[in-house]
Amino acid sequence: MDRYARVLAWERAAQHADYAAAIHPSGAAGIEGPAWTASGFAHAQEWTQGLHRWSTDLTLDLTILDFGCGAGRVTHPLATLWPAARILGVDASPTMLARLDAAKPPTVGNVTGWLSDGFDGRLPDRVDAVHSMITLLHYSWADGADLLRRLLAALRPGGIAGVNVPIYDTPTQSADWTGVTTWCPAQLAEAADGLAVVLEAHCSPGQFRLGVVGPHHGAYQWLRRM
Repeated sequence: MDRYARVLAWERAAQHADYAAAIHPSGAAGIEGPAWTASGFAHAQEWTQGLHRWSTDLTLDLTILDFGCGAGRVTHPLATLWPAARILGVDASPTMLARLDAAKPPTVGNVTGWLSDGFDGRLPDRVDAVHSMITLLHYSWADGADLLRRLLAALRPGGIAGVNVPIYDTPTQSADWTGVTTWCPAQLAEAADGLAVVLEAHCSPGQFRLGVVGPHHGAYQWLRRM
């Protein structure tokens, strides 16, 4: 399935009342379920810890690009953890962006929806940090590498990206948008080559199998824009 078909499939999923289950298994009980909320906040906390670990010039009023934000499972917790930041929730689905706005907690006022599939030249630029969770793994290796480079190019020099790309010793490529494409360490290094430095990468042993994930399957990989 090419990237255009994947974007259309994502928009169709967004239009269903039970769209949450298509985003994350914890959403099967609905977006108001405690597992849904807790998983998003946990990701936001982990990402924030990584950003503090690798940033040398961090300011509280930074601009964060959250790519593949969906309805805001991680976006809104990021906004809560970074109240002085400008959070750009970027997604290819206008329906998801409408849901992002509708689901915004009353205490969150620093999230702006931004329509882009990442390939269309409409990504914001010179942002301080990039976040992406459970998005790049839905693309082929070629499209995923292209997309990662575009996200890295959106960073200002010295900016930091923390992105979820499952890395295994032996990579696997999914033909379906709901499947999982995994990378090997060399693929991450090749995608970043000449544009960013890989700061931290987590590799699970062996090969991904459906229902059996490696210990670092959901980890963020950290890169700094050159």
